[in-house]
Amino acid sequence: MNKKLIGIGVAGMIAAFAYVNFETINDNDDLSDLTLQDVEALSDTEWNSWEQWLSQGLTKDEREMMRPCPSTESSSGSGSIGVGNGNTNVEVGGSGSHEQTNPSGRKEIVCPYGNTNCTEVAC
Repeated sequence: MNKKLIGIGVAGMIAAFAYVNFETINDNDDLSDLTLQDVEALSDTEWNSWEQWLSQGLTKDEREMMRPCPSTESSSGSGSIGVGNGNTNVEVGGSGSHEQTNPSGRKEIVCPYGNTNCTEVAC
């Protein structure tokens, strides 16, 4: 008799676990509707206004172009300013430099056709 009660209890717990799991899966209906709306929004064609037809045509052409980064980049600059007022003269100056080594295979993204729907990524 004891084994039957334990068996019935285990079967009841498995059934309760399965029911809760099934209800949890079915409660995510809002997510699937949202995902369907996102897919529909992405499938719509973007039309340009009449001012942009000459430069880009009827639909926006803002493709990304990837190109390899140089292996090393360096830049430097300097500047100074002087202010004089009668017997008092003040001069301020400064300079700086920067050097960067890029790993091989690194690429930058440029937007040669427009940047409304394209974001540039520098090296």
